[in-house]
Formats: sequence, C-alpha cells, structure tokens
Amino acid sequence: KPRCQYLAVLNDIEAKRKYFAKVEFRHENRACNFDAHNLAKFASTLQEERYLWLSNPPCNMNRNVNVDGNK
Repeated sequence: KPRCQYLAVLNDIEAKRKYFAKVEFRHENRACNFDAHNLAKFASTLQEERYLWLSNPPCNMNRNVNVDGNK
C-alpha cells in the first residue's frame, strides 16, 4: 500500500468498496477535470470549517458544474 498523505482516504475507499456490485477507478487528468481541480485548489486555501456554496460556486468557475449527476 502506498504511504502518502491521503492514505486514510484510500483505506476508507477500500473498506467500503465491498458494499457495491461494481467499483471502477479511473484517473482523469487535470485538463479533463478542470473545474474540480480549481475548486479543490481554492478550497485548500480556506480554513478548516464547513462551507456551503449554493448556485454561485466560488473561484470563477467557467464551466457548468453538474452537482446532482443528471444530464
């Protein structure tokens, strides 16, 4: 197992994957996931608290973000 700063997240995913019939992991490079990358980068600059963004996402995201997964 990798020793990295997000090892706890990987362990949590591994523990919970047994509850799903099919689990598939894919790497999406930054160019394909530009908005998520920018949002995560922006969020990493905030203090550790809870934040809720309704209708107006922060950091001038240029693309539409599909929050609920419906197309």
